[in-house]
Amino acid sequence: MKKLLSVFTFSFVLIGLFNLTGCATSNWWHRGAKPPVMLTQKYGSLRFNQLTIIGPVNVIVTQGKQQTLTLLGDQETLGKYVVHNGRHGLLVQAPADRPYCSTVYITASFLQKMRLGLGVLLKANKLEVLNLQVVGQGRSDIDVKGQIFAARVEIEQQGQGKIAFSWLASDKVTVRSNKNGVIYLAGQSYRLFADLSDHAYLDAKYLRTNQVMVQAEDSARADVLPLDSLRASTIDSSIVGYYHRPSDFKIDSQDSSNVLFLPGAH
Repeated sequence: MKKLLSVFTFSFVLIGLFNLTGCATSNWWHRGAKPPVMLTQKYGSLRFNQLTIIGPVNVIVTQGKQQTLTLLGDQETLGKYVVHNGRHGLLVQAPADRPYCSTVYITASFLQKMRLGLGVLLKANKLEVLNLQVVGQGRSDIDVKGQIFAARVEIEQQGQGKIAFSWLASDKVTVRSNKNGVIYLAGQSYRLFADLSDHAYLDAKYLRTNQVMVQAEDSARADVLPLDSLRASTIDSSIVGYYHRPSDFKIDSQDSSNVLFLPGAH
């Protein structure tokens, strides 16, 4: 069922270009063994406008006319990769038992959709995506560094890890979290909708947003920066803190929950 990809090169390199923190091969020095030989594996003839990356893995994404995929890692790790390029896009899945032992380099011309899951540490520079979907599971972190431009962003936190964006620009951001993970967002957005429960925490006080709507329950918390309007509904012992008082706001707070204006805290 899988469509085979053409492999152009398979070459030896001695030094990785990404921090392989957490990799099982990183303790070679303490074992008195030789450092692992790193390999590069390149794929050509790629056609995709949708990208799915499943970690745990380091990822560097750039935009260019020619679409390419390069894997960097030791032989054991590369042998366990799943790479599939079909009509639904490009799937890159790293082996779960070799966390962060490899780096994925991707060049994409246009991305209509990108999905990240299970421990992806991604670096990008002015990456443009039409739809960005992020799913956090277990204790894995998803860390996106660099400038990301996306018309629509959907973030779903199903675990206890952290999802972080160092700079995000979007028309609409939707956040759903029903666990005790942390979601950190910085940048700018026109609309932000958040549905939080359990011990979820949304830190969006550095995400300048025109319209903010938050629903929180249990012991969830959200810190937001609404510029024009705020709609906040809280129950149980949840808390919503807002760092700018908009001209249009409506608050519904029940039980021991609270919606707080935090002047000067931002």
